[in-house]
Amino acid sequence: MSISTHPFVKYGAAVVLIENNLSNVEDISRQHLIREIENSINHFRVQPESTINEQKTVKFIYCNEESGNPNKGIYLSSSVLASDKSAKQVYSALNKLKGELNKEKSINVDISRSMTPIAGEFTSFGANTIGRGSPKTSIEVASFCIITTSTEKKPSIAYRTVKKEKTEIENVAIIPDLEIEGLVDFINLFEKMREQSTAGLMYGLVSEKDKKPMRPRLFDGNFPNAPRSSALGVIGLLGSIGSWAKEAKMVDWANKVLDSLKERPIYVVGTKTFETYKYNHYVIELAKENKLSSIIDSIYFTILYNQGIRNVKNRIEYQKYDLFVARFLQLFNTPAFKDFLAFRAEYPHQLEILFKTYFVNMEKITSDVVQSARDLGKWLNYAAYKVADSNIDKNAQDRHNKVRELKAKSLIEIESSVFSARSGDALIFQAITRAGRASGMDAPSEAELFMTQASTGAISLESAKHLLIAFSRVRNKFEPKQTTQLDSNPDEDDNEDFSDGQV
Repeated sequence: MSISTHPFVKYGAAVVLIENNLSNVEDISRQHLIREIENSINHFRVQPESTINEQKTVKFIYCNEESGNPNKGIYLSSSVLASDKSAKQVYSALNKLKGELNKEKSINVDISRSMTPIAGEFTSFGANTIGRGSPKTSIEVASFCIITTSTEKKPSIAYRTVKKEKTEIENVAIIPDLEIEGLVDFINLFEKMREQSTAGLMYGLVSEKDKKPMRPRLFDGNFPNAPRSSALGVIGLLGSIGSWAKEAKMVDWANKVLDSLKERPIYVVGTKTFETYKYNHYVIELAKENKLSSIIDSIYFTILYNQGIRNVKNRIEYQKYDLFVARFLQLFNTPAFKDFLAFRAEYPHQLEILFKTYFVNMEKITSDVVQSARDLGKWLNYAAYKVADSNIDKNAQDRHNKVRELKAKSLIEIESSVFSARSGDALIFQAITRAGRASGMDAPSEAELFMTQASTGAISLESAKHLLIAFSRVRNKFEPKQTTQLDSNPDEDDNEDFSDGQV
């Protein structure tokens, strides 16, 4: 049997090879295809394992229900690439292909969107008519397509977007463009991760108001340590592989898989989405060093200056931020970094590693200069905090938020002076003078190298601005940590009721 070189077809073939312990596509029989289609049917939806009584959480299991019912907690699996309207067509197509495969008859079938969301119609010409037609292929290739569409053995995310205060959900999958051998290794690793680390993802909250089971955390991503924000799921998969590898002591195998993804096209496929990315070499190295996962986790706790702490009310603005962060991590180039920097915010300290990696490897600034810029940036952040802390009465109501707001105002003023600087000398003078006068503090001696390099033009004015602004936004270690709504109840926003979306 020969198959298409399209990654969507190859992925389904690789799944069948793994499940039947085969090494060659030519050895795949119709019975092998039937068994995997049956497996997809049995994982088509999720439902609560038990009746809802007074419990606050419920465990979900996979089931083969054709129809969904959100009121009873029966949801379309996040791994099925379908919408609530098209789910039944996918279910029907699975059963229809299974029946055709049982006939042992060699036929060609139409490739419809119920078999693969990337299918499309084309113009067909008849003797007397011009109409629309669907591409045809062998029943075996069609089976590979629908297996990729429906199998739980692929990285999947229920991608959430908020539009006019309404949350929409789209199931998307991450499909790497590898050769069959590479896909087999990738899927084997992914399956090992799922098997060992994702039991907790099958639990969801129960609504206190109407006792309705809400979607399990599986929908945030069917892999360990999936990001809280679905916008970061594509890059989050890399971090997940890196962190799981260290915990499972399978670093060599995971690094081999991660290396295979370098500069390879990565397809993100859903019912509305078809995007292609390439993971940057340096971002993959962060994953191999088990640093990427903590960076991605910390992004969720960034605080936008003009929004305050992330919550349900400002989730649209944070969704925009997450999208640009994800774009920066995926592209890891200067234009994407500028777009990311345009969101004025304060970052958790974990982002220092990301900035150092970017400036050293992408802007080619030596590590000692980057470290010196980091020291000056952290001083600016601390100076802004000291100014805010000293100007808010110690007994003021809601003091922590007032300090945070005043600190943000000070940092914005410093950033504005940095952005407006016409030379390296002016940049250093304006930033240090403003912060020093307001706080009564002297800049650290460790910052001298960066100040010299910026003043003499040894590094470009643009790079100097980026360095100083990025590191000045990293939260200093001296400031008391604020307990946020998200710290105290991390599931409050993530498990809200999305019954108006997929069923």
